[in-house]
Amino acid sequence: MSLPTTSADSPGMAPTESLKQEHGSPAYYNVYTPQFLGTINHIGVFVETEEDGPKTGRMFEVTGNIVIRGGGMQYEDTKSQNPEEDVAFVEGTKKKVGAVKVSDFARLREICQKIPVPGKLILSKTTKKNYNVYLSQNF
Repeated sequence: MSLPTTSADSPGMAPTESLKQEHGSPAYYNVYTPQFLGTINHIGVFVETEEDGPKTGRMFEVTGNIVIRGGGMQYEDTKSQNPEEDVAFVEGTKKKVGAVKVSDFARLREICQKIPVPGKLILSKTTKKNYNVYLSQNF
C-alpha cells in the first residue's frame, strides 16, 4: 500500500494514515486510545512512532491504584509494541483519535508529563457497590 506524499504543512489535510514527506520519513504519527483489561478497563494513549519497527511506538498512561492505603498513581511514558499484541488488550478498542506532527511530538510528551496524576480517592475496604455509588456522585 502506498501512502500519499505531502508536506507536513499541507493546509486542511487531516491524515488518515502516517503521511510521508518526500524523503520517506513520516510527517505525522498516528495516535490511538487502546483499552486493556482490568477491574476497571484501562485506557492508554499510544503514539505509533515506529521507533522499533512497524506498529511500535510510545505508550502514555497512568498506572497504579486510587486506593487511599495503596501505592497511588504514576505517570508512565514507555516504548511499546503494537498494543493489539498485549495479552490484556480488549479486542476492537484500538481507536484512532488523531495524529501529531513529528515536529510536535516532544511538545506532546511535555504536555502529558505536566498533567497531574489522580490522587488517592477511595479507602481500601470500599466495596464495589460503594465504589460505584462514589463514582456516580463524583464524576
